[in-house]
Amino acid sequence: MSDRIEGEEQPPPELLKTSEVARRLGVSHSTVLSWAYRGLLDFARTPGGQLRFYRNQVEALRQSGTDESV
Repeated sequence: MSDRIEGEEQPPPELLKTSEVARRLGVSHSTVLSWAYRGLLDFARTPGGQLRFYRNQVEALRQSGTDESV
């Protein structure tokens, strides 16, 4: 069952650039891309093909601690 109220607009998710994710998590740009391509981080693509990551997922990962062996 959804918490969403019928007819209520949901704001779009806040998206972060790869460099912003790397900085927040204290890992390299290539680690972020590796996690994304391995399916460990969800992402969206811009019309130009750039990756954008969901802030809420990045923050949850940051709070749980990061481990490059993820």
